[in-house]
Amino acid sequence: MADQVIINRVDETGDFESYQLKIRGKGRVIDVTYDKEGNMISSYEYLDDIPLPKHITKKIATAFPGWGITKSNYKLENYKGKVKTERYKAVLSKGKERKTVYLDKEGNILKVV
Repeated sequence: MADQVIINRVDETGDFESYQLKIRGKGRVIDVTYDKEGNMISSYEYLDDIPLPKHITKKIATAFPGWGITKSNYKLENYKGKVKTERYKAVLSKGKERKTVYLDKEGNILKVV
């Protein structure tokens, strides 16, 4: 459930050329911008502490045996219908050790910190 929904008209040249829809809630942010005809220009979605898809958890379990997932999030950005960023982030722990793993939508590991 959203805690806050905001719809703004963006004034670029004295005429409203685009509209923004912003949805905010606990651990969730969704921002979408539409042109005056209702076509999506861009979107940003961030979801915190979500259950990861099974194919992502399988990749993590294979790459990091014995490590547990303690926190996760999902981020999606697109511009004019083309995905710019889509990634998962998982914080792993094993005893007192911690790692942060970034994966693409297929589960390929992009970075480990």
